[in-house]
Amino acid sequence: MMSRLSLSTGLRVLGALALAGAIWACDLNPPERPAPAEILALSQAANEGQQHAAELRLRHWAGAGVAAARRELGRLWLRRPGMQRDAFHQYELAARDGDAEAALVLGNWLRNSPDARQALRWYQLAAAQGQAEAALALGQMALGGEGMAPDPALAMRWLQRAAQLGNAEAISLVSVDRGSVVAL
Repeated sequence: MMSRLSLSTGLRVLGALALAGAIWACDLNPPERPAPAEILALSQAANEGQQHAAELRLRHWAGAGVAAARRELGRLWLRRPGMQRDAFHQYELAARDGDAEAALVLGNWLRNSPDARQALRWYQLAAAQGQAEAALALGQMALGGEGMAPDPALAMRWLQRAAQLGNAEAISLVSVDRGSVVAL
């Protein structure tokens, strides 16, 4: 009985030590989530060519799945000859991770492509997150039949949404009168 108690106690102690070690290891390597201002500052430094280390840091965060870092890395690479494909890929990863600004950039990029329908999905993703310029673009595309059949009712809904989000151009295109939207 004594040896059975010692074995049981020993296993409990071992389990407690393993748990303590796991908690301690997690405290040493907390997940790194930079503040948006830090990402923007690094992006600006990298864009101005001031710090190679800034680009390396952006690459690190982008590799760790930080959407804003992916977007800013895409913005940096877009300006470099021969890097457009890589830039597009970074924007796409950021947009898929929920970055509305990256989705807007992709929509703008693809709107002028031979298949403007591709832009719709990115604009819709951005507009769903409150990106007013994307809602405006969807309204314009629906009105002009870009990537879809012309749909004035859908266009007005998107223009109203863009106006509600504060887009000045959309506000000038529509006016809200007792809950109805009237084209000016």
